[in-house]
Amino acid sequence: MTPNTINQRLDFFRKSLHINKTEFATELKTSQPAISAILSGKRPLSRGMMARIKQLHPELNLIWLETGMGDMVITQHPGTVYQYTSQGGDNYNHSLVMPLQTDEVEIVELNENSSPKDLMKEIHRLKALLFDKDEELKKVKRELVETKKKLNAQKK
Repeated sequence: MTPNTINQRLDFFRKSLHINKTEFATELKTSQPAISAILSGKRPLSRGMMARIKQLHPELNLIWLETGMGDMVITQHPGTVYQYTSQGGDNYNHSLVMPLQTDEVEIVELNENSSPKDLMKEIHRLKALLFDKDEELKKVKRELVETKKKLNAQKK
């Protein structure tokens, strides 16, 4: 069965981890009924839950999760080359190289000889990078608000 919805794709990913719904709920710090409702499509997958899943499973390709496009898993290896794993389990190395542990975004040159597959992967990579940076920014903003509250409380 090809997963057609975000809920089905999330369940497909969970099953690929060889964990049951209770274990998945526990690692996400939520209840099993809440996870079951999300996986069955009775409840939408929130951005917050998606961020928690990505934090726990950085190999999950969020573009695939949201749209079904691309590969389910993107695994980073020490050589900084991303290895993509398709739903069928086929692995292949990708020529795009990304720096590890850096705040700079690497520019990857694509040209008229680049395949549509390479172009789509670069789009997916950049979209996932933007999502990660957005989550980091939200975290910093929350920390800033908390710090301001503490400073205001100390002034009083």
